[in-house]
Parts: sequence; structure tokens; C-alpha cells
Amino acid sequence: MSAGDIYNRINDMDGSVVEKIIQRLEFRDSDPLFTQWREQYLDKLPLIRATNILEVGCGTGVVTRAIANRPEVAGHIIGSDYSPALIAAAQDKAKDAGLDGRIDFRVGDIHNLAFEDGLFDIVIAHTVVSHISSPDKAIKELGRVVKPGGWIAIFDGDYASITFAYPDDQFAKQVEDAFVSMVANNPRIMRQLPHLLANGGLAIRDLDAYVLTEVGTSRFWMSAIETYTPMMAQSNLLPEDKLNSWLTWQRQASESNYFFGSCNYFVYLVRHPGN
Repeated sequence: MSAGDIYNRINDMDGSVVEKIIQRLEFRDSDPLFTQWREQYLDKLPLIRATNILEVGCGTGVVTRAIANRPEVAGHIIGSDYSPALIAAAQDKAKDAGLDGRIDFRVGDIHNLAFEDGLFDIVIAHTVVSHISSPDKAIKELGRVVKPGGWIAIFDGDYASITFAYPDDQFAKQVEDAFVSMVANNPRIMRQLPHLLANGGLAIRDLDAYVLTEVGTSRFWMSAIETYTPMMAQSNLLPEDKLNSWLTWQRQASESNYFFGSCNYFVYLVRHPGN
């Protein structure tokens, strides 16, 4: 496995890595805080009036399933993702949830969406812009496919802010840098989005900022640590023995109530100029 954002390169990953990614994406849906933030921004969108809704970078379909489960939603829902493997998983999980008739999942590229101009009332990009190759091109595509007066919701992490406690400050920074390189092609994208959106003629109408911090014990961050640390070692980003020591320390920190892990998240609610 070479270094670089594994989500950006998922179509080149072997089956075992893809399965770990699937498990991680689904795990996040079990975190009360992460799902609370999602529901808060969905509450602000005019879902009840939406005829067509698109989620780009839908992964395993966590957000599309959440939308389909909302009683006020009667519109057509499409989930699009670059990875055929994730789309297959999304279709299976929607079927298991009895929602396969409510959602249309398709393989597609956020940089070149196969939809006509102005088709969607609402477009959602949930933890996808941090991974993509060309954010400026993607923003233009989101603006193209949303209707005049329609809404775009962009939720993602400011992964440049991620940090974990560790006694060796120098190695702690090295691990954080390696960690970010595994999970974010654009770790500072949420700081850059206001400029990109303005260039795309899109206006930010609402903003929420969050901090996902676990102190003492950890569930959300330990899941990420357990998922990505072996990948960092496999990619030769850092010496395996030192990574194993770091991982052991994090496990002990969580078990003994002195863990610290944190990252900033943001959601921009954007409106296309028009009606």
C-alpha cells in the first residue's frame, strides 16, 4: 500500500482495506455526536419540498438512508460515489434496511457528475470534499447540478486540526501528520471553502462549527486509530515498532481514562443564487 488518502485511492485498494473502510463508515453512524450534527443540518434543509435530492460521495449510504428514513421526505433520492465497492455495499445496506426502493445508488465522479444542469433541489456532500482531487472543479459541479435557489450542504473535518495526546511530542506530531495523510487529501479544505464557494457564485447562508473531542475514554477516535494505524505501518509512513508503541499507549490511555483526541468539523449550508 502506497502513501496517500485511502478514500481518494479506494478503487486501487485491495478487498481487505475496502472492508475496513466500509466498517469505519458504518461505525460513524453509531456515534451519537456525529449523527446529532448530521441531523442538525438536515433539519435546516427544506427536505419536505425537495423533489430531487443528491448525495455525492455517499460511501455506504449512511446519510442517504438517514434522509430516506425521514417522514417528511417524499422526493427522489440519489446516492453517488466514485467507488463501485462502496456503492455495492450501500445497495446491500439499503436493502437490509428496507429502503432499496427509496434510494437510487449510482457510481459517479463528483468532478464530472452525470446529471443535467439544475436537476436537484438539494445536494449534500458529507465528508467527501476532504478526499477529492480537485475541490474547485467539484464545487463548480455541485453548483451546476443544483437548481437556482436550491441548497448545498457541505459537512467535513478540518483534519489539519487533528491531534492526540502522547508523551513524545515530536513523534506525536509525526503520527498526526501520517494519520492525516492516510485520511485526507485536502486536510485544510474547510478553511478554503469560503473562497471556492464565492468563486463558484455560491453564497454561504449558514455555518455550524463543532469539535469532536474525547477526553478520558475514547470510542470514536479509538475506532479510527485501530483502523488506520496498521495502514500507516503497511504504507511505511513511520517505523512499525514505534507505531505499535503509540497504538499500545492510546489503548492504555482509553482503558485507564487519560485519552485525549480532538478534531474540528464544520458544515456550510450554501444556496444557489436564483429563485
